[in-house]
Amino acid sequence: LRSVVSQHLKPGTVNFFVNKNTRNTRRVGYLSAAFPEARFVHITRHPIATSYSMSRVAFFGSLPVFWRGGASVGELVSRGVDPLVLAAEFWTRETMAASDALRSLPPGSVLETRYEDFVDDPGGHLRLVFELVGRDVPQETRALLESREVSSRNRSALMALPAEEQRSIWHVAGGVASALGYSASM
Repeated sequence: LRSVVSQHLKPGTVNFFVNKNTRNTRRVGYLSAAFPEARFVHITRHPIATSYSMSRVAFFGSLPVFWRGGASVGELVSRGVDPLVLAAEFWTRETMAASDALRSLPPGSVLETRYEDFVDDPGGHLRLVFELVGRDVPQETRALLESREVSSRNRSALMALPAEEQRSIWHVAGGVASALGYSASM
């Protein structure tokens, strides 16, 4: 694993690796053991927006749903299971798995934040990420943040999903979401 990661590093320029693979929520312990110096940033997003977004990506239908016997999302949808409910189940299970695993890591190696908070204060949250890895925010990155407006994509889910579908998602994810400070309305 270390050799695979090292292939992505350019000698003399970068000595860290960033990976945004949501499937790594189930690999936190493994990654921490392989890279004891690793830092983890866990970003959650409102489950209604996440479920809507997830249900629209091309690979969603091929994902195996291990808690439903390993059938793919596509197979389950063809049997009448609501894809938004499946997406909400993924959100709930992956969020819980990540939170549980991250609690076992050493203090100072984890930053947990919410997408909505990042959108509200991108500079402040980016500073927290850089502090986590012991670096200063580069001037060009600060300038870029100051020159661009960061807007939430959550509204598109709210506008696209009828209230009944939003309630279905919240029925599945609401318990975990409420514990993270979310409410049924975005």
